Amino acid sequence: METYFDLHSHILPGLDDGAKDEEQTRRMLQTAYDEGIRYMMATPHFYPGKKHPGAERIQNVYRESRELAESIGITLYLGHEISYMNGIIEALEKKEAFTLAGSDYVLIEFFPDQEYTDIYRGLRKLIEYGYRPVAAHVERYNRMFEKNKCFEELIEMGCLIQMNTESVIGGAFDVQARRCRKLIQRGYIHFLGSDCHNVSGRPPKMKTAAEHLRKKKVPDDIILDIAGRNAFKIFSK
Repeated sequence: METYFDLHSHILPGLDDGAKDEEQTRRMLQTAYDEGIRYMMATPHFYPGKKHPGAERIQNVYRESRELAESIGITLYLGHEISYMNGIIEALEKKEAFTLAGSDYVLIEFFPDQEYTDIYRGLRKLIEYGYRPVAAHVERYNRMFEKNKCFEELIEMGCLIQMNTESVIGGAFDVQARRCRKLIQRGYIHFLGSDCHNVSGRPPKMKTAAEHLRKKKVPDDIILDIAGRNAFKIFSK
């Protein structure tokens, strides 16, 4: 079985709207392992200026979950999925918000109806402060699909783009899935992530998505890059 790296997950128990307890984390980890995932980035939500679990608590939960993951056969890393709001730079500089595995990469989400100009300015600001932004679940940002130039501009600027695995799975009449697969074919997507929250409605799928992309004639090199190989570049600096 191929080895996959899930860059976006809500697998740490009791921190956000993801895993509710350790048992649910265990089941999610086992599902991830069965899907060929051997590396995962735990990315609980972080909202600058809002009440959230403190860094010490998150680190403690992460350490316990990392041991559990290792017993199953998965290497777990820590980061945040950070909502772009006022105070984001301050939160990163104070290390209240975590980069991905202590790197300069940050996973950033925007509101679905956010104007493209706001997304562009927000990501550019992060780059100006020395961070490498990864736009989370880009398929949700309706304004991004108005023209391909949006993707090209962000990538040229130095931004990376993540798409959820669930979004590429769909039949011939699934407009969104077809649209997402076209973006992958054009080289606009750098990472796949499950964005898993549980084992029922939002499970950690990766092998399922990879197999579906192959059926849709997406080249293996592209699939292996976005489902694993690109994620290891986070550790190259």
